[in-house]
Amino acid sequence: MQKIDIVTMEIKDVPEAAALEKLYFTSPWSEKALMETINNPLSYFLCAKHEDKLIGYAGMYSANSEGYMCNIVVDKSFRGKKIGTSLLIGLLNYSKNMQLKFLSLEVRKSNKIAINFYKKLGFEIQGIRKNFYSLPQEDALIMTIYLYS
Repeated sequence: MQKIDIVTMEIKDVPEAAALEKLYFTSPWSEKALMETINNPLSYFLCAKHEDKLIGYAGMYSANSEGYMCNIVVDKSFRGKKIGTSLLIGLLNYSKNMQLKFLSLEVRKSNKIAINFYKKLGFEIQGIRKNFYSLPQEDALIMTIYLYS
């Protein structure tokens, strides 16, 4: 079994995170955008590393006792090894420690694999954001897990 470490993302991890963005997203975040985001005191980012190489990451914002996940990606060659699950559980644990009421996210309506992944972890569909995504244009499902009432 390969050893995977889940750690807090640091500035030095941004170029590798941006490279994953370019590989897997039609509208990737730039290095500059990632740098600004991880430096924001309201954000929290984790990354998965194998032999010091970044192979996945996930990030979120929190404000007013609410959490919003903005990114999650795992390199294709490492998928199916519960790395995405570990990253998301890390965000959920952080959210609980911060006593956030919920963690919410958007996902492409056609991304059935991701939708099922989120449902397995307790997220429920709460609504739709019309034409949220571009390249191609598509609606987003809003999914939320409630942590505290």
